[in-house]
Amino acid sequence: MQQEQTTALRALLNIRMQSVGVETLHREGETEAAQLEGLNRLARLVELHEAARPAPVRRRWPVVAVLLITLTLLSVLLFVRVPQTEVELDVRLSQVSFVLEKPALISEPLALKSLGVVGLQELGLPRSRQAPARRLSAANGQPLALELTPAAGEGQTGLLTLSGLLLPSGTHVLLSTAEADGGFRLELKADDLPVYVTAKGRLHVTGLPEGDRVLDISSPRSVELRAGSDWLELVVLPIEGTKIRFATQLPAGSLTMARVEDFMDADQTVVRQLSTLLSGDLYFEALNGQKYELRPREALRFERSLGAIRSISLEQDAISLHYRGIVKGMETGGTESGRSLMPTLLDWIKAQHGLSLLWGSTLYLFGLVLSVLRWWGKLR
Repeated sequence: MQQEQTTALRALLNIRMQSVGVETLHREGETEAAQLEGLNRLARLVELHEAARPAPVRRRWPVVAVLLITLTLLSVLLFVRVPQTEVELDVRLSQVSFVLEKPALISEPLALKSLGVVGLQELGLPRSRQAPARRLSAANGQPLALELTPAAGEGQTGLLTLSGLLLPSGTHVLLSTAEADGGFRLELKADDLPVYVTAKGRLHVTGLPEGDRVLDISSPRSVELRAGSDWLELVVLPIEGTKIRFATQLPAGSLTMARVEDFMDADQTVVRQLSTLLSGDLYFEALNGQKYELRPREALRFERSLGAIRSISLEQDAISLHYRGIVKGMETGGTESGRSLMPTLLDWIKAQHGLSLLWGSTLYLFGLVLSVLRWWGKLR
């Protein structure tokens, strides 16, 4: 109501001022004192009405809301991490395990000095001069454990070759360095998995149920090593100077760079997981190849990983591995006090949309500061 009266009085004042102005022009600048006095009284009344208006309510909640939204946005960018990211690993380690996502040939044929086998459910021996071909099975649920070694005789040494390992999808593979120089340990787990070894000449077989035997095989024949549903362990010792060739671009998931150790006594069993990393680097592909240097024995775990092992090679007491893939839930440190290595949303936006982030944050901060200054000026 008061606002309407003030508006009407001001309109009336404008009308009278125009009327007095017109009369003054007609009288060549002369103005009656009564008219001026009336205008002064009306102008004074308008001023009194405007001064009597109630002060506007200063609403503080919009600025507070903007500050809370800003704090929430910054918290999300700084502390919320991306669900998955692409990484590249270039590491040296003593043991690595993974699961094949597709059928793959993981190694080429390899000439052997000896082969140890643990976890056999069936053994297929070829025909030799001493006995016909036969098959042996694990008795009483106890898997067979054998060692195959070429033996010398009649002026020549027997030959033993590990055939190329073509493994089905879903095979669990564990590769580690062996105690013997130049050797390695390969553990495989898949239902009814066969592994073949080609033998020729004299072959010394240790661990047969009837005792150790030396087989004389006249022509190259296959020895079949078949596992059940448990792990099949192969301790491989190549002939000195033989180059071990593993396949490249292996489709691998569930990459693990740790081993599990059990300690048992009369009262309890202690299980702990130990890192097998010796050295290496981790590259974040989504962050423009940002590098994270891995310390010796630093734990590196993935909740999930899917990618490809680009290369595997054996060095002196170490395995060199190059891996690239998509990982989820990447952590370092202890299992109970792990530290996430997944990039934050701010890291990802800064790497992928750096220019947009710069302009957007600049405009946002400018608008925020301007709003606060206006609000502060009204309160003073």
